[in-house]
Amino acid sequence: MVFLNSALALGEQSIVVPVFFCVFTVLSMVETMVYFDQWICFDAVSSVLIVLGILVIFGGVWLLSRKEKTQHTSMYSRIDDEHQALLAPINRDPQSKQREDE
Repeated sequence: MVFLNSALALGEQSIVVPVFFCVFTVLSMVETMVYFDQWICFDAVSSVLIVLGILVIFGGVWLLSRKEKTQHTSMYSRIDDEHQALLAPINRDPQSKQREDE
């Protein structure tokens, strides 16, 4: 959960949560197959279908997150510009303040 929270702080929720879910599902499947020795039971067709299913899930997440990102780009850039304008007096160089006082 620490990594999920860190990723949410750095990235968009519409991308982070589905990718986290996909990675968690794949790792859970691999862990179960190794722990219970079920990897021996899989033939070539089952292995190919599992890999194909994983690729379909990741492809769908990629397509959905790509579409969502393009819709909100202008809104996020506008908010970032407003925040930078509000923080400009705080982020000034301390030496420039001393020059103004003199």
